[in-house]
Parts: sequence; C-alpha cells; structure tokens
Amino acid sequence: MKTESFVFNKVRENTHVLWNESGEGVVIDPGCSDENEERRLASFLAEQGIRPLAALITHSHFDHVAGTAFLVGRYGTEVWISERESDELNRIPDYSKLYFMHIDRPDRKKIRFFPAGTERLSFGSIEARVIPLPGHTPGSVGYYFPEAGTLAAGDALRKGGMGTTETGYSEMLKYLQLHVLSLPEDTRLLFGHGEPSTVGWEKRYNRFFKQSPSV
Repeated sequence: MKTESFVFNKVRENTHVLWNESGEGVVIDPGCSDENEERRLASFLAEQGIRPLAALITHSHFDHVAGTAFLVGRYGTEVWISERESDELNRIPDYSKLYFMHIDRPDRKKIRFFPAGTERLSFGSIEARVIPLPGHTPGSVGYYFPEAGTLAAGDALRKGGMGTTETGYSEMLKYLQLHVLSLPEDTRLLFGHGEPSTVGWEKRYNRFFKQSPSV
C-alpha cells in the first residue's frame, strides 16, 4: 500500500490517503475546508486513480471532519466513526468558531457509526484494524493497516509527545502502551498534526514513554 499526507485548514491538520495497487483507497480524517483544498485532494485522487471507498475518522473534532461532506457528495465515500463520538459531533460548529472557521456538523444520515469494541473494518481488499485510543475524546481510535505497516493515530499521539486529554494522561498512556507500543518497531505512525514517526522512535525518545516504568 502507498500513503500520502496533506496539511489542511487553519489548524494545520494532517489528512492521510492510503491506497492499494487496485486503486482502492481510504482517507483518514479529511480536513479540507475550502474549495482550494478540495481541489488539491481531488486532483491527487484523480492523478493516482484512487477510488476513496471510505473516510475513517479518528475523532470528531472539526478539523478532522471538515472534508467529509465533499467526499460524500463527490465520490459517495462512506464515513466511519466510533459510536462513542456521536455526542462530540454536536460541538463541531461552536468549536470551529473558536478558530474563526465555520464547519457544519456532518449529516448523521451519511455516517456509519461502528460499535465500541469493533476490531476490524474492511473496504474492498483493504483491512483496517480499529485501535481504541480514548482520552483526547471519548471515542478516539487509531486505524492500523497491517499490509502497509502503518498506524494512523489521530491526536492521541504526536512525535515525541501526546495529544491533549480530557481524562488524564495516565489513562491515555495505558492505551498507548497496550495498543501502540506493542506493534512492530518499524510500524510507521501518522498523526493528526506534525510529522510522522515510528513505534521504535517513540519508544526511545518520547518523553512520556521514557518516564513510564512499563515501557
């Protein structure tokens, strides 16, 4: 599988595209928020011959869902998100105004909520393992693609650090240790903001993991 990342909107959110040789693709956290950003994404998909079968949302903050309506309207892309993020969707319009943006909440009729505890999702021949990473939001998840050796971790983690949390870092760290640090060290980590990393690099240099006796 191949990957490509884009930086979108005022919050500089990372949108990731993963696709296979057949042109089947998924978009992680589509954050394109204006026509120019939508054109950038559409041009890339066309150039690579990618059919965006699904938009996989790690969590429901406005900067990670801004482009869902575009993908649904243009490509008929399915939007998938944890059912534990349902209430968070209602906060999107007000939250986006804090950053001088206007992002409407996604149309719930166009969203497929997967139950908490879901372990795998499949789109064509692409398989994504759902990794629970609550803390940044109640239903935050990551998506691990074994074929690509890649985990899209959203805002639960960032290179050398962790995302903000509503439940406390000790709880968040527990999930990261259990589900992320247990992956092969050469697993590529894609984040919601900032540059990518690997599991091995984070084990050695992430200040949160270095301070933890469990790592």
